[in-house]
Amino acid sequence: GKVISVEFQKAICEDVETKELVELLATYTGYLQCVPETLPYPTIEELVCELAGDDFQNEFCFISNNVLIIHKITIRPGTPLHFQTVHVIEGQRFAGCAVNIAGENVCISIPFSYKAEFYEVEDERLYTLQEIVHSKVLRTKKVKLVDQLKT
Repeated sequence: GKVISVEFQKAICEDVETKELVELLATYTGYLQCVPETLPYPTIEELVCELAGDDFQNEFCFISNNVLIIHKITIRPGTPLHFQTVHVIEGQRFAGCAVNIAGENVCISIPFSYKAEFYEVEDERLYTLQEIVHSKVLRTKKVKLVDQLKT
């Protein structure tokens, strides 16, 4: 015979502070929120490969505590950059990002080889348990339970 179906029944989560195990049934209707890593990523490539997933489809926001100079554009420390896509130009990979500079949204291409200290920014988006379980990227992230929707 062959496996024709696999059914998700529950997730067992560990509280990173207390090491307590929490069991969430597949029917869990609450929401979860991703918690960003606190360690910096040394290159755009490491940041994108870790957070965007194998297919580079997961969008995310990040900052650097360094001044970034990309294609004659200066980005001040702490300015949020929004990763959108990966593209290849003459065999070199770039992260396509949106950034707000002086009130204007600008699209920039950052080479994968670009070095600085990059930090993931907390994602305000709320996820269901099913979304977390079925996403290869989200399954590897730390999450926290959110009791109720923010209004």
